Amino acid sequence: IPKEGGVGGFFANIAGSSGPKEERVCDVCFNKTISHLAELQEETADRGKLMARIDKEMHDADMREVEATRSELFSGADGGSGSKKSGSGGAHSVMTEAMDNMNKRGEKLDQLNDKSEAMKNAAAEFKDMAKTLKNHQQKKAARWGF
Repeated sequence: IPKEGGVGGFFANIAGSSGPKEERVCDVCFNKTISHLAELQEETADRGKLMARIDKEMHDADMREVEATRSELFSGADGGSGSKKSGSGGAHSVMTEAMDNMNKRGEKLDQLNDKSEAMKNAAAEFKDMAKTLKNHQQKKAARWGF
C-alpha cells in the first residue's frame, strides 16, 4: 500500500447501502483502473461515432425514399411541361380511378334526373287529362240529368 500523497493516493468511491465509502487502492490497481477507464471512454467514443454514422445513413436512406415517393406522386404535376411516367401507379392511378368513378356517378345522376323530369311531366299530363275527363263527364251528367 503506497504512502499518502503519492501516485497511489487514489481514493475510490464505493456506493454502499449507507452511502459512498472511500477506499485506498494500490498503484497497480489504480493504473489498471485508469487504463480500463480510458479503454471504455475510447469504446464509448467509437460507439458514439458509429451510432452517429448509422443515424446519418438511416436518415439519408429515409430522405432518398421520401424523395422517390415525392417524385412518383408529383410526376407531371408541374402543369404538364414535364414528362409523365406511364404506369407510375400510386396516387396517379388512384386519382384517375376516383375521377372516373365520379364521372360515372355524375352520368347516373343526370340520367336519374332526366327520368324524374319525364315522370313529373307524365304525371302533370295525366292530371290535366283526368281533370278534362272529369269536367267532360260532369257536363255530360248535367246534360242528361244524372
